[in-house]
Amino acid sequence: MTLRMKGLAWIAVLSTFAARSAWADTIAMEAESPATISNPLLIKDAFAGSTTPASAGRYLEVQAGNNNNASSTTPALDPNTGQVPGQACYSFFIFDSGNYKVWARVIAPTTGDDSFWVKMDNGAWINWNNIKPGSAWHWDFVHTSGAPTQPINFSFAEQTAHVLCVAHREDGAKLDALLVTDDFTIDPPTALTPPFLPEVRTIGGKSTIFLEWTAVPGATSFDVKRSTSNTCFTDPSSTFTTIKTVSNGFTATDTGRVPGVQNCYLVTMHGGGVLQDSAVVSDSVSSNFQLVTETDSFSLTPPLEFVDTLTRKNPSSGANETLEINGFATQSTVATQTDAANIKKGFARFDFQLPETLDIRVWGLVTFFDNKSDSFWVRLDRGAWFKWNGWTVTSGNTCTRKVNFTGRLGGGWLPLYDGDSPTAPKKVFTALPAGTHTLEFAYREPAAGMDRAFIGSDLTNMPGGCFD
Repeated sequence: MTLRMKGLAWIAVLSTFAARSAWADTIAMEAESPATISNPLLIKDAFAGSTTPASAGRYLEVQAGNNNNASSTTPALDPNTGQVPGQACYSFFIFDSGNYKVWARVIAPTTGDDSFWVKMDNGAWINWNNIKPGSAWHWDFVHTSGAPTQPINFSFAEQTAHVLCVAHREDGAKLDALLVTDDFTIDPPTALTPPFLPEVRTIGGKSTIFLEWTAVPGATSFDVKRSTSNTCFTDPSSTFTTIKTVSNGFTATDTGRVPGVQNCYLVTMHGGGVLQDSAVVSDSVSSNFQLVTETDSFSLTPPLEFVDTLTRKNPSSGANETLEINGFATQSTVATQTDAANIKKGFARFDFQLPETLDIRVWGLVTFFDNKSDSFWVRLDRGAWFKWNGWTVTSGNTCTRKVNFTGRLGGGWLPLYDGDSPTAPKKVFTALPAGTHTLEFAYREPAAGMDRAFIGSDLTNMPGGCFD
């Protein structure tokens, strides 16, 4: 979730293409919502009632036991990918030229867990060490290890796009939110006073709607309000009733909802002597939870790559054949990776949230040439890898992927299973709790591809349609 502030008002990014002024250019980003993210960074939940509530209920932390602090000048590279591991990268757009600094909402409990690596665009990695210490969330600006009281100035040209990457360095540091600003008078704990609004997002389940919102400096509590009026989303005069007051956190759940009924929500913040309402958001529950995503929303590491089409020689026929993938695939020239205990590279990662405890199944809209290009390794929440191999797509599929040869159907919806055949028991992930989960695929055979993923609580039926 990315927000932009002009003056003292937080407004959605797309609404900033209005006429510019002399106001500061300030961009806020949730740390757990990067454009790309790689292991061993974890997205962790910190819900209402937590001793360390995080903005929008989530934050980033490196998996315990992983440090990249052997050098004080540059991070070590992953020997299998040649890349810096544990990166979260954020894309943003600058309107005004000038010098900018970067603030972050962090936890740095001790001097042994008070650092990250930071890189802006194609610049050198910065050792952001000696972060201001503290076991509760607090703000500090990006600086070098040797000058913790001097913020780094990043010089940007007018109307330019940029990429900010943060990589793990010490495994106890936590990252909640980021702020990029050309206003050097800003001090997030004190200067960003109301009026500005929490940004609210909802996730609908089978009977529960989960709400999360961004932290607002100066706010002391939040009222969560609901309306079920037929016009609640379009009519600001609709009556909203307070269903919860949250004083230690930035999330809430609304249980017992009825499928098919529109529910509108807004969050009222208290603090700084004012009341401020968020924008209205709308959601509903359904008899079965489902989440469909294009695989271009996955974060990849080589030799996985995003491709529209892929051509390779069929080892059985010797003929060149083309797959229409429109998603991620393993490069055609790499060797197989068939040892589950030695999986080193080629990860596709998707982090998703559940609004309530659910049993789920996962389907993939796959593409393949033959029995030598029909598998991935799969795991959920960093559990054991299992082999998803021996794909056979039946005629019952309501969505197929195009393969330019006859006699074989080369793509369609397939459920996850553990083994070498679709007759193997289908994977059902039982009693997954509300919150964040990480689904990962790793390459196993060259030229295997996947266009979309479907996550749902319907344990019987395959996805209906392509979801184009």
